[in-house]
Amino acid sequence: MDKHPVDPPVCLDLLLPADALHGAVYCAIDTCRAINSIARSRSGRLFDGAVAWRLFGEHLQPHSGQDGVHRSADELRWSIAEPLSRATFVPPLEMVTLPQLAASVQANARTVAHLRDAAAQGHFICAVGTGVWLVAAAGLLEGRRAPVQWSYQSGFARSYPQVAIANEEFVRAADRILLAATPSSVHECVIELTAIMGLGDVAHAAREKLLFDPARQFAASMMPLEKVSGITRDSPLFRAVQWIAAHAELPVSIKDAAAHAAVSERTLARLFQQHLGVSPHDFLTDIRMKRAQMWLEVTLRSVEEIAHDCGYADVSAFRRVFKGKFGLTPIEHRTRYTTRAPRARWKLERFGDDA
Repeated sequence: MDKHPVDPPVCLDLLLPADALHGAVYCAIDTCRAINSIARSRSGRLFDGAVAWRLFGEHLQPHSGQDGVHRSADELRWSIAEPLSRATFVPPLEMVTLPQLAASVQANARTVAHLRDAAAQGHFICAVGTGVWLVAAAGLLEGRRAPVQWSYQSGFARSYPQVAIANEEFVRAADRILLAATPSSVHECVIELTAIMGLGDVAHAAREKLLFDPARQFAASMMPLEKVSGITRDSPLFRAVQWIAAHAELPVSIKDAAAHAAVSERTLARLFQQHLGVSPHDFLTDIRMKRAQMWLEVTLRSVEEIAHDCGYADVSAFRRVFKGKFGLTPIEHRTRYTTRAPRARWKLERFGDDA
């Protein structure tokens, strides 16, 4: 757990160039607020801001909506403090046709020059969707890779032949340049940006609260004690997966899972490797470790209790497997990634209504 707040805070300069899609900027602000809320719950009275933001219009003056994006005097105060590190966030530009998009880039010559200067001053640069075009126009991506949405890859390639087009959603084009292919990725992009700017622990907690995690969703759905071992439909792999997930808290073996699926251990191993890319043992361990992560982060249960409910009779073995998978002991993981308030504060808050 972070013992001290980041003071002064990390600050994002949010640009609103001509033809910008403003919603991406307000989505970035919402993400910053969520990060601050999480950081506040972890730091208690020590909290003095984690992420600040400033809003700039197309002429790079404070935007007319600047006051409106700060809901409190504290948020406004953080935005004018001298931060430990600063980032410039570039939202997508409206794209109707490729010629219109190219014209928008040309019309934003001042923003392009500002990005060049910001990079020279050591700012982090983050661009989303067609905002990547402005970063490319600033000459910051030559010889680098940039994610470009499929429908305008050809136009981007003609405009910026020195930039390699990537098909990933996110690209770390350089140490201080983070790019995302589509506007829908703003939440994840801002979280990743704050992580590389030094707020890794808080970003981890924000990621778990704001982003969809299929593995954790699946693990959580299997938490109830009701068993599904009676299900016999579909394939042996389906039956084995369901059975393993439902019995992960018990000291079961892969032999047990194979018997339930009515196949040999060898056949089960082949099915897992062929369709899931992992062994049955690794699949079982992954479910157990994800459950352990969740319980460590959001409950006060002891490591011994969690180990037992993850199917480990030997707590030392549980600690060994956990550290081997995540690089941290269970206690270290809880200290770093807990998303609840400190225990003393949690106890006091029980009496908040009475007070």
